[in-house]
Amino acid sequence: MDIKEIRNRAREAARGSCRVCAVCDGTACAGEVPGMGGAGAGLSFRRNVEALAALRLKTRLVHQVRHPEMSVEILGLTLSLPLLIAPIGGLAFNLGGALSEADYQEAVVAGATRAGILAGTPDGAPPEVMETGLACARRHGGRALAFIKPWAVSEIIQKMEMAAEAGCRVVACDLDSIGLITLRQMGRPAYAKDARELAEIAGAAHRLGLKFVLKGLMSREDALAGLEAGVDGLVVSNHGGRVLDGTPGTAEVL
Repeated sequence: MDIKEIRNRAREAARGSCRVCAVCDGTACAGEVPGMGGAGAGLSFRRNVEALAALRLKTRLVHQVRHPEMSVEILGLTLSLPLLIAPIGGLAFNLGGALSEADYQEAVVAGATRAGILAGTPDGAPPEVMETGLACARRHGGRALAFIKPWAVSEIIQKMEMAAEAGCRVVACDLDSIGLITLRQMGRPAYAKDARELAEIAGAAHRLGLKFVLKGLMSREDALAGLEAGVDGLVVSNHGGRVLDGTPGTAEVL
């Protein structure tokens, strides 16, 4: 099977929710949230692609390296490559049910585990989104990064306990889902957290023996606030441009 046939089959399976473009830049699906697109005119989605494409690779060819070693230790975990897979959930309403939540999460978590890298498991308004991801993590020795939406602090701590029971060693809160229209439509809007709340969440994670990562930072001020609150890692992200139009590209901010 060649790449053209793979794309055709994927396009048919996606039932119009994703056009399976040769270059995934958010143009064809702009404004389709719920769906696969970016918010508004899709400018933030496209800027993410453009900012990454603007980076240039510097080659170094005078050396003695024969077998490059790509493994790295991140948050106490050894990865074969410095690569994490972002959490994607809500397949029923974002991809028109082309894949079940269980099938997608199993494919991603199992594939990442075999490759020696780390997949993120998602959270969402329906409880089964996180429950399905954690079930996959449990089957694969807790080898996953469990993401939790910025709900009330008490609910975040409860879900961190669920992640710890599934064997996960790292949890994350994706603050960049604040304002995501799909959550509001389902009656579960997410809200910003102040420094005191972040410190409470990070402290609870550490008491559970977990590392705590804050995802969704797009400013130096928020990054410093996260560090002061005691988080173990920061992820620059605008939620794929799916929440707010008009932001810079993430590679530019990084």
